[in-house]
Amino acid sequence: MNSVFVLVNREFEKLESSVDEQGIHHQKDLEKISNKAANRKMRYGNFKSTISSILAANDNWTEAQCLPDISKAGDSLIREVREHLPQLESLKQIEAVDLATTMSGIVRITEEPESVVDIKDVEAQALNVTYMKYIDNGSIAITGVADYEQSHITVIDRDGKIISTNHINQKKGDCDSNVYRTCYPLDLFKLVTTCENGELGIYNMKNGSHIRKHMRGIISDWEDTKHVISVTTDQINKNVYIGTGSRDIFVLDDMLEYCYTLQLPHGIQASTDMVLHDDNLIVCDDVSKGAYIVTRRSKTELVGKLPEPDHGDGDWGPVRVCTDCNGFIYIIWSSEISGQWRDILTQYSPDCHHLLITKDVESVVFGIDTVLTDGSEKLILVTLERKLCTYGLPMVSVQ
Repeated sequence: MNSVFVLVNREFEKLESSVDEQGIHHQKDLEKISNKAANRKMRYGNFKSTISSILAANDNWTEAQCLPDISKAGDSLIREVREHLPQLESLKQIEAVDLATTMSGIVRITEEPESVVDIKDVEAQALNVTYMKYIDNGSIAITGVADYEQSHITVIDRDGKIISTNHINQKKGDCDSNVYRTCYPLDLFKLVTTCENGELGIYNMKNGSHIRKHMRGIISDWEDTKHVISVTTDQINKNVYIGTGSRDIFVLDDMLEYCYTLQLPHGIQASTDMVLHDDNLIVCDDVSKGAYIVTRRSKTELVGKLPEPDHGDGDWGPVRVCTDCNGFIYIIWSSEISGQWRDILTQYSPDCHHLLITKDVESVVFGIDTVLTDGSEKLILVTLERKLCTYGLPMVSVQ
């Protein structure tokens, strides 16, 4: 009888352990769903506030001008909610539903671009491209060098046609290398822009205004030898992350006022590019040749390192990064081979553990992001030759 009891007790303990593990798994899935829902709620709040401010102006001409952008943004938001959030009714039946089925597919990158668009308007104005990000209102922001003394912020549509452009003059005493400019969306109609010399700004795509600040006026011990090289935003918490050529990342609010400083763990030397990923930051460091996952708490901790591509003879360093709606990660790695720069595109699993795809790209890539169009998500790249390349991201079942 005692031996039977021992066996039953052992099996019960196994069952209890299994239930606990499944509970933790479901809790993580619920947190992912909750984060997605919070992101969509934040974007709805921005959408609602924008409409309210336009209506409050009581100006029919303003309403008419804004209507196409509002329509695009609304359609995009509705599609995302329908496609990427599970039916909320099913959550009350969680004991009968395996939430892992919502993550049961793998996103693939199409072998060839679905389209390649020449950004002819940008080329005609002799504007170089150094960075690109998609905006939730359906347009695309690109930044770069306009000439020896100017950088530019240009908004284009998916066909490569210019919607608006803004030339920014260098301030007296700046060197020519400081026209390198990056950007990241702050909301539907505003971009945070950064320049290598420490200049920051908020660019309003609607009226073309550009509020400019400098890091030396924000950070009391800012050193002019420091360079600002990347930026990303947390639109839910209204934070702006300013990456530098050092271990420091400065966190500001949406008015570009200082909040706190993150110091990256030892071994990471710069934040060449970065993006939010759940509660963490993915930091690309072209100096140490690694892509890292770090926490966003005031005391930054290293969570892990993404697998490095073993591709040809290249000494690959990560230079651009983005994520899709399902949490998959896309990184452009760059290397000088036989006197020429070459880039490759990689895709990683949402848990950051697995390198899924390594893919040659035909040109140097200056920008990468995902867009929602016609009910599906796409990956877009902007190249040195001012071409906008769009790849499909079909979901493939693994069941």
